[in-house]
Amino acid sequence: RLPGHDCRPRLPAAVARTMAWEPAARRFAAAVTKFAVAATLLAAAVVVVRRQRQPPGTERAGSFLAQPLRPQVERSGEEAAVEHAVLQQRGTRSRADERRLEEDGSVELYDSAEAGGGPLCSNRCYTKFGFTDDDCECSSHLVWYLWVCKKRYGKPIPTQYCGQKNCGGCSYAPPPLDAPSPIAPSPAPSPAPVGPTCAADWRPCTASQCCSTPGFHCYQKDSFYAECRTSCAVGIHYNDPRQLWTPWTCKILEAPPKTNATETLTSTTTWTTSTATSSTQTSTTQTTSTTTTSTLFPPGYRPADESLLRPSNATAFTFYMYRVQNDMNYAPENQNMANLAGAMWYLHNEIVNNRLERRYGKTRIQRFKVTTKATQPLIDAGLNFGVRYAFDAGNCTGPFSCKKQFEKFGYFVGCNYVDQFPTQQWAKKVHYPNATWYSLPGKCNSRRYWQHDWACDLFEPGGACDDPTGEGNCTYSYESAGQITIDELEGIQDFKDFAVRGGWEYNNGTDKGVHMSFWDDKFNDTACEIRLARAQQLFKENYPNDTLEEEIPAPPCDFDYDLFYAGDMPE
Repeated sequence: RLPGHDCRPRLPAAVARTMAWEPAARRFAAAVTKFAVAATLLAAAVVVVRRQRQPPGTERAGSFLAQPLRPQVERSGEEAAVEHAVLQQRGTRSRADERRLEEDGSVELYDSAEAGGGPLCSNRCYTKFGFTDDDCECSSHLVWYLWVCKKRYGKPIPTQYCGQKNCGGCSYAPPPLDAPSPIAPSPAPSPAPVGPTCAADWRPCTASQCCSTPGFHCYQKDSFYAECRTSCAVGIHYNDPRQLWTPWTCKILEAPPKTNATETLTSTTTWTTSTATSSTQTSTTQTTSTTTTSTLFPPGYRPADESLLRPSNATAFTFYMYRVQNDMNYAPENQNMANLAGAMWYLHNEIVNNRLERRYGKTRIQRFKVTTKATQPLIDAGLNFGVRYAFDAGNCTGPFSCKKQFEKFGYFVGCNYVDQFPTQQWAKKVHYPNATWYSLPGKCNSRRYWQHDWACDLFEPGGACDDPTGEGNCTYSYESAGQITIDELEGIQDFKDFAVRGGWEYNNGTDKGVHMSFWDDKFNDTACEIRLARAQQLFKENYPNDTLEEEIPAPPCDFDYDLFYAGDMPE
């Protein structure tokens, strides 16, 4: 080191220039920050001034500067409770529920008002469903709304909640005979009522507790509602509007009045009747003295083949059907059913081969005692059963056209052996003996459950009835006949605990379970027969007084593709 020399390392020229500008850059950034703070304070002051000028009882929606003011609609305690329940449901509904709501059109009950298009309470779509302005009130929920309809044509009904866009959730009903007409009425004779105080078919009978037509009964849903129907299944009816998914008790409030068949015919103008010899259209002036065993068909069901209006000469079969089910209760209409072997095959191949949880939340095997009777066109084709249709959320999806075959054969019960058409892909893979699947067509099977309405239920009545006759809309009946749980079938106490401890019911890859051997050897006939026998024994033990399955064996599934589709190209 020499005197007068600086031995410190020198920085590159570019770095030195950058460091020289650094203090100025910091001063500039501080100035920008101060300006932003001042601008924010100024904007807040503008908001405060504008809010002070806002008239009482109004609020802003959307942008706090650009959106016009909207009046705050007062809501009753009941509607506030509805809002709370709706918002709670929005937070807990599943992806499947989201899809159902979107398809239903009732998703606007939960989403923004932009879906409705226009100001709050502007879309009076409820008028298309038979409601008047006096029947419905608008319930506003900030940026969306719904119509709360408690009356129809001025008469109280179970409350319906109708969405803002197209009133999803509303159901249609025709006006009563005494309803005021929107145009000047012209005098016209009305049909003579069979029972002056009894309710018409498919109408509320809470007050009268009787029905005007033989074959209809006043079934109670709850303490607030009852309806004249031909049949009723205890539990939730998923073809009801979604907002009314509460259980039916199906208690008959009072037996229908005894009415002379001739009086019924002469007082009805639009119903089709059938006798042992002919099918006729009646009018208000027609009279008859012939003794008849006619069946009255609900308005809307008009098969082209008149033989579907008469009882068939087919044999009636009574036997057990089964369904693998979760904890929800609903009727087997528009459902796929099975014999016990078919249910066990479905369990083995679709449900228990999923680690940590059973697919679709299945927990039990339900049993139903079913009576079936083929229609005359089907029996003339040499069959007791038609093709086994698949149902997706109650919608008949084929194979081919459900509607075309229902028009030809009526609402027949379908069946197939699991390894044959329309599931022939399972050929040589079914080791449960005679595993069979069935289909039970119900009302409005061209739509999913939440898309049903009053008119669809009448035009597509399905085949369920109290006493099957083989007519087009009366091909089967059913009653609950017990259940067994999957846990007791496998011999475990609690599936969730079993899964948490590392258990696995069945692994497709190893053909075995983990901590369980019940489902091992899926392709072994003997092992499958042992599992089937275990299920049969459980039903016997749990229901010792019920009819044994051996006493009412299921008839052979006689569906034949060539006979069923003879001379008819499937579509």
